[in-house]
Amino acid sequence: MIDTKHLPNYSPELCLLISCLRLSLNRNADYESLSGCGKEIDWDHFFQLLERHRCTLQVYPVLKRLGRQCVPDNVLDRLKMHVRRKTTLAMAKAGTLLCLAKQFDCENIPFLPIKGPVLALQAYGGVGARSMKDLDILVAPERISDAQELLFRMGYKRTQPDFELTPRQTAEAFRNQHHFSYHHPDSGEQIELHWRFGSNRHLFPICFEELWKERQVLQFAGLDIPVLPLHHTLLLLCTHGTNHHWFRLFWLNDLARLVCANDGVNWGSLTACAARLGLERMLAEGMLLCSLLFDLPIPDPVRCYAATDRGTLKITRIALELIGRVEEPVYYRPHSKAYVLSKLHSAMIRKDLGYRVSLLLAHLNAPYPDWKRVSIPDRFFIFYYLLRPIFWLERMYLSRGDVCGKKEPAERP
Repeated sequence: MIDTKHLPNYSPELCLLISCLRLSLNRNADYESLSGCGKEIDWDHFFQLLERHRCTLQVYPVLKRLGRQCVPDNVLDRLKMHVRRKTTLAMAKAGTLLCLAKQFDCENIPFLPIKGPVLALQAYGGVGARSMKDLDILVAPERISDAQELLFRMGYKRTQPDFELTPRQTAEAFRNQHHFSYHHPDSGEQIELHWRFGSNRHLFPICFEELWKERQVLQFAGLDIPVLPLHHTLLLLCTHGTNHHWFRLFWLNDLARLVCANDGVNWGSLTACAARLGLERMLAEGMLLCSLLFDLPIPDPVRCYAATDRGTLKITRIALELIGRVEEPVYYRPHSKAYVLSKLHSAMIRKDLGYRVSLLLAHLNAPYPDWKRVSIPDRFFIFYYLLRPIFWLERMYLSRGDVCGKKEPAERP
């Protein structure tokens, strides 16, 4: 098992999961450290953690190698069924991406796939080796309407928002949100159409044109798929994980896998790029967590930055604590320790004032459900801001139930 002295009261089940991920990253790992681990494990809780952290495809081979003397037969059989289902879903996502690539090319709509099958190929060596929930596609803001019409013709229905937007709502969505969600009623495929990374425009301040200019090409099943360059992919993974407090180890495993798959990363250049974009804390936090949990070496430029920036160490400690929380961030009670830590973490991941002001103002912006719940003419749109505190209080205090009895919430982008 992993050395728990750096981890804040992690459960035996979470320690086992982290140990399995660490071993899966090291081909020469010593599996003897996990011998006899099954005696103290609550396997039902372990499966709950697997679903939350979405690491079944990496954990199963490790537990299978340990054998039935350490892991009960029913656990291995159940894991095997989960692996088959997740692998099948991942292959289906890859097929959907190929179909989308052909259609976008035919319509001459530039696009960049984010994570998904592309990352599976780059970091894991195969599309069936990484769990996938939906497909994330980045398109220039001015081409979102064209891309949406294409998806409609392909049979997709928009699910977020699932109602017709007024002109003012559309403008507000592009200003304060970052994606629309779609679902195909026949295939069940889910797609998120992004025009930027994150609702806060200062979070990952790179425009589509810059990313498209530096794009690379990945050959997949006979097609040339445009993809983000390696340095932008690494920064995106760090930004995405940090923005969500790394509450799914799946995201950290993505980062660790991509680093291990690319020995030639120019860390000096990457750190300089991160500093130019204001992402240096997020890059440093991601690599520190990879070192603490997965035993990856910390690159010298990242180590030097982290040693001189106290904020990096603070957000890393917060992330370590939130990773060990039983509940997910969407269930944090207002003014609870976890809630306060998550807000503090969000406020500290960037140093610039523009980001923090936008983070504060985001609490005033009405989300899609508020627009659907109350229909207000565009000329009176300001009333959504007045209703926002009422709806927020209702969601935070009246609509919270027992966490254990709730269905897992939709993942934030």
